[in-house]
Amino acid sequence: MNVSIDKIPDGLYYREYPFPFETVLERIRSKLVDSGFVIFAVIDHRKAALSVGKDMFVASLVIFGNPAGGPIS
Repeated sequence: MNVSIDKIPDGLYYREYPFPFETVLERIRSKLVDSGFVIFAVIDHRKAALSVGKDMFVASLVIFGNPAGGPIS
């Protein structure tokens, strides 16, 4: 399923890569970990949609942070 750029909500970035989605996601995860971040969760929206009989484009949410950095003050 393709998503046209005009359907992307304001404030979100859209970028196409010449690699499979899984490869891009793994590169992002590796870059975050290499930069000192902790990945708390990865939510696979497409997998969740498929589990209830719906289909959608691939989409994952990566929740990450740096606990050593402390809270924002």
